Amino acid sequence: MTFRVATESGVVVGETDGGARVWRGLPYASPPVGDGRWRRPLPVRPWAGTRDATRFGDACAQHRLRAGGGVPPAWPRTEDCLTLNVWAPPSDADDLRPVLVWVHGGAFVAGSGMLADFNGSRLAAEGDVVVVTLNYRLGALGFLDLSSFATPDVPFDANVGLWDVVAALRWLRENVAAFGGDPGRVTLAGESAGASLVTALLAAPAARGLFHRAVALSPAPAAAYSADRMASYARRFLRIVGADPDDPASWRQIPADDLVRAGTRLLDEVDARYTGTIAFAPSVDGALLPESPVDAALGGRTSPVPLLTGTMRNEALLFLRARPHILPVAEPRVDRVFELLAEQRAAEAGDRTPDEHAEDDDGALQDGVLAAYPGYPERDALLDFAGDSTFRIPTIRFAEGHAQVAPVWMYRCDFATPAERMARLDATHGTEIPLVFGTLDAPVGRLIVLLGGRSAAQRLGARIRTHLVSLAREGTPGFGWPRYAPPDRTTLVLDRDVRIARDPGGPAREAWDGVDFLR
Repeated sequence: MTFRVATESGVVVGETDGGARVWRGLPYASPPVGDGRWRRPLPVRPWAGTRDATRFGDACAQHRLRAGGGVPPAWPRTEDCLTLNVWAPPSDADDLRPVLVWVHGGAFVAGSGMLADFNGSRLAAEGDVVVVTLNYRLGALGFLDLSSFATPDVPFDANVGLWDVVAALRWLRENVAAFGGDPGRVTLAGESAGASLVTALLAAPAARGLFHRAVALSPAPAAAYSADRMASYARRFLRIVGADPDDPASWRQIPADDLVRAGTRLLDEVDARYTGTIAFAPSVDGALLPESPVDAALGGRTSPVPLLTGTMRNEALLFLRARPHILPVAEPRVDRVFELLAEQRAAEAGDRTPDEHAEDDDGALQDGVLAAYPGYPERDALLDFAGDSTFRIPTIRFAEGHAQVAPVWMYRCDFATPAERMARLDATHGTEIPLVFGTLDAPVGRLIVLLGGRSAAQRLGARIRTHLVSLAREGTPGFGWPRYAPPDRTTLVLDRDVRIARDPGGPAREAWDGVDFLR
């Protein structure tokens, strides 16, 4: 059976998918190719006739990460990737339904909205909501900040991957009602890098009014760096790729595959030299992002929409197997993070050659933080530090700031199946996704229940989806989930038995007080 919908861009025809209807590969912006490379997305060009919406669009050009990414090897990966996918319940309703927009993760360099783990059919049918997944530009195509190299004749924009999400939200504002979705009840949700884009857009004035609730699963809110840092990474990238410094117009002719390869090399270099940062991430450019998301939150300047956020109990375990590691998952990498923080503090104080007392202070700061991880540098304590430094502490700081302007609910996911424990992954980064979407038969889902635990995963997944749908529909996750705010910092712990905890991991959180993040 097919389903015909008239959008502002043209007519599309979708099909059934499980218990839902789906329209795949819908363009929400013009292809960002040629002169559109490294520029903000332009509105989609309307089409004549009927567009087949039964096939996903191309993924963005990318190199698959060893620990993630997931795009099938044979699937096209190109610059012409700005499409989204819509799942709706099997039949129309009298009233418009809440909309949940999912932004995929992948360290800003990998992934796609077409992955089977993000199939929205079950969430749409069970929750009576409209589910949207989308692609955005990745790596050097999406998060290389060339704006400092712009000229009147050869303009470049920063944060084009983030602008892509804004463009998708604008398209949905005009068109989601045609699919039965309510443009006044849009929940922007994501995991990992996708969640970091959610927290960034909460701090972006241009995104205000485009979404009305937010869900950030395992975000890294501090992964939005100064324009100076991102310009330095861009200069190194241009040298790696062999770009002609005197002919910036020619940079748009470099093959996308060459950009991906150069980006992979830059990722490795930045990971080694500037541990604790990542080469491609949002840039605090003064335009889309006037300030870092964490600073915006702490200053009470984020968009006042309800936020559900949290982290996994063992975030860092996945990154032991990632290349590059990204997180400080070895003792020398931890030392390097504190060296960079000391250099940053000295630079901000205007002291390029810190004296002995400053070095003593820096050492005391490092010792004070690490003392909150008993047994450091043993494996478990080191990994707790790594997960806290990248995910948990920045998330807490963002949440506590955002709680000044809107309700916040915090979770920690401790759930792990026998297969996850056997693989020594436990409740690690990204393993909650099959529970969110109910996709235990998709690639990641199959792996986590390979040795049992399916019934427990199904029960917890149903609970999680109920919370998400309640937030999307009512603006609150319901079921007596208390709001998160100091001093209690009440947190919902998701496990086989869901429970409420007050300030879990409090001693480590306190040890980070006064410690800045790399900018």
